[in-house]
Amino acid sequence: MIYSETRLYMALRKNKNKFRSRFLPYSLLWLSLFLISGNPIQQYPPGRWDTIIENQVFRTPLNLDEGDDNVLIINSTFYNINEDAITLRNVSNVYIKNCDIHGISGNGIVLSSTGKTDNVTIDGCTIYDTTKNGIIAKQNYVDGIDHTQLMIKNNTLYNNGSGELDHAIYVQVQDSVIQNNEIHESAGNGISIRSSGIVSGNKVWDTQKSCIRYFGDNETGPSNTLLIENNTCYLTLGGAESPGISLLWWEDSSPSWIVDNYIIRFNTVVMFTDQRIGIKVESSQFALKNINVYGNIVINTQNIDATLHKDYIDYLSSNYISTSLEGFVNLLTKPFDLHLTALSPAVDYASNETDYPLVDMDGLPRPTEHLDAGAYQLERSHYSPPAGILIDVGIIVLIFIVTLVIKKRVAA
Repeated sequence: MIYSETRLYMALRKNKNKFRSRFLPYSLLWLSLFLISGNPIQQYPPGRWDTIIENQVFRTPLNLDEGDDNVLIINSTFYNINEDAITLRNVSNVYIKNCDIHGISGNGIVLSSTGKTDNVTIDGCTIYDTTKNGIIAKQNYVDGIDHTQLMIKNNTLYNNGSGELDHAIYVQVQDSVIQNNEIHESAGNGISIRSSGIVSGNKVWDTQKSCIRYFGDNETGPSNTLLIENNTCYLTLGGAESPGISLLWWEDSSPSWIVDNYIIRFNTVVMFTDQRIGIKVESSQFALKNINVYGNIVINTQNIDATLHKDYIDYLSSNYISTSLEGFVNLLTKPFDLHLTALSPAVDYASNETDYPLVDMDGLPRPTEHLDAGAYQLERSHYSPPAGILIDVGIIVLIFIVTLVIKKRVAA
């Protein structure tokens, strides 16, 4: 049910639409002046929106249920709420964009276990200071509840949860996409994924547990594949039972639940403690699955043996492992910058691979002949040569010019 102030807002919006054709020429004139002035214009996501909740402030929960389809929630604030901030069930085509959610005693956004959803997108929101999970999408296999076509992208989440079972992003549903989010300081995992899907382009650091962890306690989706690529992860905190990227088996899982295919590729993982392993398949039951780990950078500054464990992995290739932090742009001040410099040993390290993401974490193309390990591809067309090379080139050019001058004088 939508709140009364939102209904009033929508009524005004509908009345305004009645006069749109009459005032169209004036609207176009205003629009042209607006564009000329250089002021930004609000861009709605493409789609059909029967209800738009815009620029609202909520101090009580917002619950969307059956009949609340085709809803856009944009540029709104949810704070100091003593329950979950937003709950979705039995709805389709809901887009939550650029919202600020904080000071929540429950979860930030919940996709309920008591009602399905389809085509939900959570995009560009900032979610912090939640007592429970930042975002949680539940699966209920007994009642056939799932949330199809779920997309979680471009969000910033931090300080989520009060215990190890609370995560920044906690997704149980099938074949979700978790992309380009920035996550830090969660009480549990940064991203806890419990079924098949895609986890790509996320920056995760200093979570109490893993940056990205698969735990097989929900049914797999039609793809039967979990793809983890182009992510960065660094952990300066201890935590012996929580690798940077982890696959973990739940002993009570039905064999049919567990994803069959895993691809962990072109991620950058840096551990600053020997209590944590960079990438690890944690359970022997995964020996029956197809696991591919390649093209990653895995650093442990304390122990080379705590970088990448090889157990139960079927294809292991082109992973640059080290204890050295050489070759990164910035590892002095947080948030660290894990882009590569031209001096990085990871440059060209994965050039033998034939199957790889076509772009890196920034969207920069990955050329076949110059595949760098890790989440970032070195932008060769724009990087500056090392200072020593510049000095050497300068000396050569200077010698060449002096030689020409001497020759001209001798000829004269």
